[in-house]
Formats: sequence, structure tokens, C-alpha cells
Amino acid sequence: GSWIDRLRQAFLGFVRDDAGTSPDFELTIRETDTPAWTGGWPLTWEGQLPDGHMGRVFESDGSAVLEVDGGGVLVIDHIGRKALAEFRPGSHSHFFGSAVMLVTDAALMATGRHLVHAACLIDKRSGRAALVCVPSGGGKTTTALALAHDGFSLLTDDASGLIPDAAGPRVWGFPRPLKVHRRTAELLPWLGKLPDRWDKNGEQGLSLDSLADRIDVAA
Repeated sequence: GSWIDRLRQAFLGFVRDDAGTSPDFELTIRETDTPAWTGGWPLTWEGQLPDGHMGRVFESDGSAVLEVDGGGVLVIDHIGRKALAEFRPGSHSHFFGSAVMLVTDAALMATGRHLVHAACLIDKRSGRAALVCVPSGGGKTTTALALAHDGFSLLTDDASGLIPDAAGPRVWGFPRPLKVHRRTAELLPWLGKLPDRWDKNGEQGLSLDSLADRIDVAA
């Protein structure tokens, strides 16, 4: 229930109860006390996930596994175009965000599309899209907000979908809340006084709707 509710929230505007066709990619979610994956593939990454918990990524040809301490595992089968998320009861928050990004990336790749870690804006003068690609903490949100205040429309500050096309690539933005840092609020005083709900990293999430009176937001 919690996973489904959060998936609906994360992809608000993109969800249908029954698409009526065979899926391009299938995700199975299973709650269990004993996630079944037993290891054996090469370790390709280990560290702290954005969700705050320690995790590891294992990969082999055509497959990848995300394992999260105290949470569970996500097994992605790129060739079979499917994924299995097994998580312990009450632990979906341990790796929800990280798992969703990996599944989204795999689902897009299954149809020839790509997930890009970038802000996405539309130049209102030309109608063309612009991607701002910067590592985490490098200023994507600050730059995107400044541009959206002066001649651009904002789609997303963090995650964009890239669609190759013979006539030219197309992009769209994931409808996620913006992650605004205290320093960004100080640099852009026109944002006004923000709620005092800063997290331990000095950040807080702001919905695009809440900023629609101060910046130009694209659907």
C-alpha cells in the first residue's frame, strides 16, 4: 500500500489504473521478512544512498541489484524488461527514492528513452528545451529557479526524460518537488520567506505549484 501510494504521488499525472495493453516494463512489489536475493554478482558501488541508508549495487550482463541495509533488495532484469522489489515490512522509506530512480531508468531504456540527472526548462522565446546537467550540490536548482524567473519555464530541477527522435530529441520533466537549499533562498530573495522546515542538510522540498506565482512553470 505505501509503495503504491508513493508511486502514484511520484508520478502524479502519469498514472492510469489499467493501460489496456501489454506493459513495456513490469515492476513486481513484494513485502517479505526474507528478501530472496542471495548475492554472487560483482559489486559495482557501495555507499550511502540519497534516502540516508547504506546500500550496494551488484551488476552482471543485463541485470542489476540494489541491496539496502535493513530494507530489502531491488532486482532489475534489463533483458526481460522487468524488476522485482522485495522489502521488509515498514521499510519502504529506506530505499524508495533510489529504487524508483533505478526502475524508472530501466523502464525508459526498455523503450529507447533515457533518464537524465538534469534540470529541464523551456525557452519561452524559441520554444526550445534546455537541460542543466550538474552533479548533485552543484547548483541545478538555483540556476533553474533563476532562469524560470527570467525568460524560461521550469519543468523540473533534477530528473528529466530524454526521447531520441529523428527530427530532434525531445525532453520532459518529472513532476517532483524542488529541493531548495537555504543558500538558494538567500541568493534569490524574490522567493520570499520560506517555511521553517529545513532538514539536516539545510534543504526543503517545494512543490512547483507553490512557486507558480513567482516563476513560470510548464506542464
